[in-house]
Amino acid sequence: MEPFTFRKATEKDLQTATALIEQAKVFLWENGVDQWQTGYPNEGAIAGDLQRGEGYVMEAEGQVRGYACICFTGEPCYNDLEGKWLSDLPYGVVHRMAIDDVCKGKGAAPAFSVLRKNCAGNGISAASGWIRTEITA
Repeated sequence: MEPFTFRKATEKDLQTATALIEQAKVFLWENGVDQWQTGYPNEGAIAGDLQRGEGYVMEAEGQVRGYACICFTGEPCYNDLEGKWLSDLPYGVVHRMAIDDVCKGKGAAPAFSVLRKNCAGNGISAASGWIRTEITA
């Protein structure tokens, strides 16, 4: 498989990104994970990501093989968590990450390391913990 590339998603990626999320829901279910089993995330959530400029895709061999929402404006629900983060510095949040089943086990996840570059470009440093994630499938 060719090296993976990473770019901002466009409206033309909506159907493929939605299909990847649906594929990830099946993967989670088959592996006993109940997250994403109530209809969310859905096409509307991904369309919102794209409208806010927060959707990103990973490509290989000319096809979209991964999707993630990367937000640099924080996550309001994190304000009410019990406990404490290692840092109160700005951070990025990864939501709705999914990698095509055909790419699993083939080095696709490290392609998302480009997120660190995006963080640095948004004034987020390694000291902040870089990125906070919810689920990867």
